[in-house]
Amino acid sequence: MSHPYLKDLNHEPSSPSYSPQFLRRQSQAPVLSLARRKYPRPSLHDLESAISAPSSVSFVIVRHPFERLLSAYRDKIYNSLPNTIHRALSSAILRKYRPLAATKSTSRRATFEEFVLYLLDTFRSNETGLDMHWAPVVQFCTPCLINFNVILKFETLQEDQRYLIELTGLSHLIKPEWINEGKGGSTNQMIGKFYSELSADQLYQLYNVYK
Repeated sequence: MSHPYLKDLNHEPSSPSYSPQFLRRQSQAPVLSLARRKYPRPSLHDLESAISAPSSVSFVIVRHPFERLLSAYRDKIYNSLPNTIHRALSSAILRKYRPLAATKSTSRRATFEEFVLYLLDTFRSNETGLDMHWAPVVQFCTPCLINFNVILKFETLQEDQRYLIELTGLSHLIKPEWINEGKGGSTNQMIGKFYSELSADQLYQLYNVYK
């Protein structure tokens, strides 16, 4: 089933090689699915073989769901780029939850509360095709099926990545790096401001979605 804000892909080329012109036409297309067709996931057998190798170190990076959700809103909705799937989604949220504002050129961004209302309505309707940036992590990852050697936390990633690099003996090849800083202050600094806009009931509903 397609997400209601995604374009029809009937004109997708049969070849997994996508030209810049084709990708520009897919401004509302599920880009992740296009990428997966070109670069498929490894098979379960390949993954199991890699993880069971004596020299391998398996790890996963986790983040508090509420911090991850706010980061996704700020990056993908509030700071969405023109002619992208997320700008289209922001406009659709405005049309549904603040229709008068949606008609004004000066108000094109859904607020955090409106974004949360959209999420809660989406989860209640059991809608499929959720964006991977705010879908519960268990919908596209299987953290309970792998006995990871290391679990890194995004909140302490600078320290944790140093530990992982030392553990794997790769310090001569890899250096700790942080290249995806948010705009207008860190998410951790802004989390109190944004979540204070929500009611206690909305917070409780979000908790039940991501618990």
